[in-house]
Amino acid sequence: MGLLDRPVPASSSGVPGWALAAVDGTGAELLSAARAAHDDAEREFDRSLETRARLEEMYLRAVRALEAENDAALGVAWLGLATVRRYQKGRRDDALEAFDAALVASPDDGDVWDAYLDYITYAVSAVALLGIVERMPASVRVEKLWLVIGVGRGADRWGTMSVEDQKMFSAQLPGLLKRLGDRPSLGALLSENALRVYRDGSHDDAWTLMRQAVATGHASPACVDRLTIDLVKQGEKAEAGGILRDALLRPIASDSLRARMTKRLARCAGPAGAIDELPEAGSVPEPVEGPDVTRSVRHLRPGENMVVHEVVWRARVGWHDSANTVDVDACALLLGSHGHVAADSDFVFYNQLISPDGSVRHGGEQTLGSADLFEEVQIDLPVVPERVSRVAVCASAAEGTFVDVAGLHVRLEGDATLVFDVPPLTTERAVVLFELYRRDRLWKVRAIGQGYDDGLAGLARDYGVEVDR
Repeated sequence: MGLLDRPVPASSSGVPGWALAAVDGTGAELLSAARAAHDDAEREFDRSLETRARLEEMYLRAVRALEAENDAALGVAWLGLATVRRYQKGRRDDALEAFDAALVASPDDGDVWDAYLDYITYAVSAVALLGIVERMPASVRVEKLWLVIGVGRGADRWGTMSVEDQKMFSAQLPGLLKRLGDRPSLGALLSENALRVYRDGSHDDAWTLMRQAVATGHASPACVDRLTIDLVKQGEKAEAGGILRDALLRPIASDSLRARMTKRLARCAGPAGAIDELPEAGSVPEPVEGPDVTRSVRHLRPGENMVVHEVVWRARVGWHDSANTVDVDACALLLGSHGHVAADSDFVFYNQLISPDGSVRHGGEQTLGSADLFEEVQIDLPVVPERVSRVAVCASAAEGTFVDVAGLHVRLEGDATLVFDVPPLTTERAVVLFELYRRDRLWKVRAIGQGYDDGLAGLARDYGVEVDR
């Protein structure tokens, strides 16, 4: 018996408010009726068996019609059917079969993959997760890579993959991506692994991974930045120059990072670096997500908040220090509704540059000129897990206090440019600069400027991070 031929659970035709849609009609009309009924049921919190059976029958009729019409909306109908089935006890196989049909009909639909991954990754094995990665179209794989990696590290919302399976998945994933010829995903994975190993102190192993990432042609800008800094220090300017030249011919989202890499390439030029010429200005693509310097800048006051779009935001924490007296470090904390981190890994700072899910990244120590300094934190709002209610971005003074720091400010760049000039501080050694937080299904930003006398350790403890006293 085929999937479409299976009888749906018996339903009562006398359920109030549930007049069954007419059998006749186009697939689009039947699908629209099914989705409207589904929305009504969700608004009324009606998840009775009778309602589920009726919704299933409506979606199945839409599926039959859309399939006969060869309509592109077929995947949407299958997804609706899978969604109805997933919450019914004993229907897991039926739900998976509907998800499978949705993926066959719409293999490149990110919404279908999101729903499927949310369902299938509960208690998933390494073999099954590797199979999911292999099944993904390349365009979807590079987009969902960090979600899948989070599952493979037990960092997803379920966190049910065994330690043994986590090790197996991590060990086999690079080979699978290489076999699939997915160089963008492989480059991103090797870059992230390299930076993680580097933070752990194994620099030789990290450099090997960084070179492997570069060889894919898709090393992350942060990986290229870290590797070329060290190569220049080691006197390997020819190698560094070649890597930088290739990297600068690709889009780089951060204007500041592109400028720094361009400056480093210039240092590699000449006889010592064996670089014949720098890339011509016209050969360097504009950053695909770089800030528009021509747009207006909005200045925020302490306590002011506003709605922001769910895009990638880059927070540049800047200050002026001509005497180089105070080292300012930026950091970010991913906080739940209780105001604390779920684990120490939700604290992103100079010793832990990326959150487990990849939504928050620290750009490492940055320098612009000789006196104007900054560090950068990137927050990818579409990737921030649902468990995270807000992301707080902070700064701390490694030695001394902020009374010695002039011009402390934050420049927040996404699809708009926001600037917050932090009010003068005195005895404080750490400060909460701003936070991005959820409110009524929207993201908002709030300028704060709250100082802490007991420094980074005190601030981290207040947010639930385990800190050695």
